[in-house]
Amino acid sequence: MKILLVSNMYPSSKHPSYGTFVKNSKGILESKGMDVKVSVMTKKNSKWGKAAGYLWFYLASFVKTLFRRYDIVYVHYPSLSAPPVIAASWFRSVHLYVNTHGSDVLAKNKKQRLVNSITSIAVKKAEKVLCPSSYFKKIVEQKYNLAPEKVAVFASGGVNSKTFSPNYNREDAINEFNLSVPGEYVGFIGRLEPGKGWNTYLETMRKLTDRYGPRVKGIVIGDGSQRNLFHERVSELNLCSSIIHFEALSPEKLGRLMSCFDVFCFPTESESLGLVGIEALASGVPVVGSDISVLRSYIVHGKNGFLAEKNNPDSFYKSIIAILDMEEYEYESMKTEAVKTAEPFYQEHIEKDFINIFTRNN
Repeated sequence: MKILLVSNMYPSSKHPSYGTFVKNSKGILESKGMDVKVSVMTKKNSKWGKAAGYLWFYLASFVKTLFRRYDIVYVHYPSLSAPPVIAASWFRSVHLYVNTHGSDVLAKNKKQRLVNSITSIAVKKAEKVLCPSSYFKKIVEQKYNLAPEKVAVFASGGVNSKTFSPNYNREDAINEFNLSVPGEYVGFIGRLEPGKGWNTYLETMRKLTDRYGPRVKGIVIGDGSQRNLFHERVSELNLCSSIIHFEALSPEKLGRLMSCFDVFCFPTESESLGLVGIEALASGVPVVGSDISVLRSYIVHGKNGFLAEKNNPDSFYKSIIAILDMEEYEYESMKTEAVKTAEPFYQEHIEKDFINIFTRNN
């Protein structure tokens, strides 16, 4: 089977964590003998670079879809990736599969609302629509009036159980990343963008450092349009000596660094799945996440972490200190439950259903 994968997000050597779930889905398909070609765009650092990147990406995607033969054209992020494929479909038949993500469907600003109209066209043209979670599947079905059998669940590439594992040596990882010991680390991984909760995290860290002093430090992995605001807020809260910031890491380095976390703080305002939370659980790290629908599907309050009130630093603070002040046997039990929760999301457990989506009607 020949598949063209189209996506405006794909990792590169400069930005190894950008769109890794897209690359993971390609890897699963190829591991089962499918011939997967790509038309993708990697992250650009300037407005002109981004404009030129989209121009080339759209042109290449249009030409490949129109003039080359594929059994399936598989589009991630249809709101921004689907236009050239839709245009090519006016001239020839295209077997279109669409993988939706949060911003494709749940608009947070005027720009997203505008491009969401493209998602509507894409999902109606598609033969199959993939969603990251059962929660998001219901939203997509209702919003676009789609038959349930047209919509399938695929957990954003799943979790690589070799990369995200509780078996790393914590001391080796602390040395690799030049972290201070002894200490306890509260991690945050996410884009520095509106809605990702980085300010809630920083206000929570301010409270934690007031209670524990230098014993507790924060590790932040992420970059985005609010990077300067983030650093300004770190200074305002007198957290410069308490926050360690990495802008981008490869998945392999991320997995090793995550083994240093004592708690993963996930104060996001909305997610279609929140794969990074599941990767933390797979690493044996308890998660304190926002009490929102999709996170409730895998954070079991009091067993593998805690649910905290969205946008409420006091709520996150109380949940995190409950973990940091636990007896060792309680913490070890929570770590064990975290790994158990993540197991159904391992790539080796979800790949069969994913492959069936592509082979059932072909």
